Amino acid sequence: MGSAWKAVNSEIQGLAQITVNLDETVARIDRETNRQALRKASRPMVRQAKANAREHDDSGALRSAIGVKVKTNKRRGGVTVVVGIRSGKARTGPDGRKRDPRRYGHLAELGRKSFGQYEGSHFLENAFTATKGEAFGIWKTEVRAGIPKAINRVMRSKRR
Repeated sequence: MGSAWKAVNSEIQGLAQITVNLDETVARIDRETNRQALRKASRPMVRQAKANAREHDDSGALRSAIGVKVKTNKRRGGVTVVVGIRSGKARTGPDGRKRDPRRYGHLAELGRKSFGQYEGSHFLENAFTATKGEAFGIWKTEVRAGIPKAINRVMRSKRR
């Protein structure tokens, strides 16, 4: 009975360092791996939104302005992906006038109720609905592939 007590009472050395390494690994997975996975997962959604926006786009400005922005909130630790209209993509239309998608993209998406009824096409919403399953599958695959890489990066940085 004395030898069993010694086995239970033994110390684990380095537990604090293991805990720190795990915390850093989780943070790295949350930031870097999740950002990369979400960016890849949003590609089918962008492709579908561009295809859906074709009917509202005589100059090609709306389609070229659809893109992805990935944001990380460092305080909360969350990653947000925004698929929508980017700035700086204005073009000249067939009538010679400048077309800026930031000024009319929301009207093409949602429509308007005043100055002539217009029902929006919901090209972004329809793209999300059509591709959310595929996007989730891509995200899951990329996160699974990125976890060992994140662990290796943390361990390499600890060796130095």
